[in-house]
Amino acid sequence: MRSYDPSFETESAEFLARALQSLYKSIEDNRRLIEIAEHELQQKENMASEIEKLIGSKPPRDAGKDNASRIPLYSVVLQKAREYMLKKAKPLNRREILSYLLSEGVALDVSDPAHFVGKVLWRSDDFISFKEGYWPADLPVPLGASKSDRRK
Repeated sequence: MRSYDPSFETESAEFLARALQSLYKSIEDNRRLIEIAEHELQQKENMASEIEKLIGSKPPRDAGKDNASRIPLYSVVLQKAREYMLKKAKPLNRREILSYLLSEGVALDVSDPAHFVGKVLWRSDDFISFKEGYWPADLPVPLGASKSDRRK
């Protein structure tokens, strides 16, 4: 049978006390880091809010993603323009499309957004220009649409 050794209990208790003290210190360090992160987050949210007030709108939520994962702006314009044309079931001019893009939260960071939209649609083979506006080239011409003299 083993004999009782009181020093073993003392050493174990001291070890556990040091471990507990270390754990509490780590918890306190983590709390401080969280406070710092929350403070930085609040500052960034305040800055974002001020910038939104200055520009008058919010950018899309994916605006912070790296450039490699972002869809090129002209592709967004083409996709959203087609979407809106089909929704309205008629040719649309660049200003109507621009209005829709802005209402959908598309950030057009260009010097002349209306010109950019018109240029993207004009250069695309996916759309045909009519006097009333643009229409997808792969769809039948809507009733009443008259082909523009300016293109093909």
